[in-house]
Amino acid sequence: MPEVAELRVQPQDLLAEQSVLGSIFISPDKLITVREFIGPEDFYKYSHKVIFRAMIRLSDRNDAIDATTVRTILDDQG
Repeated sequence: MPEVAELRVQPQDLLAEQSVLGSIFISPDKLITVREFIGPEDFYKYSHKVIFRAMIRLSDRNDAIDATTVRTILDDQG
């Protein structure tokens, strides 16, 4: 029988992760506030981590954070 620790899954709430990303798309200036509390490593789903990192890169470059610019960064990363 597997160890109990092997059966545990990290707590996750994919809807909450999607809500955070969606709120940044709606109001990009909220990324500053969100970054005070969470980082890419706090996302459970890998694709959400990648999207959040792309948003941070755009913010650091003072570029717009929208679906088009995030998509461009993701395409550039492969």
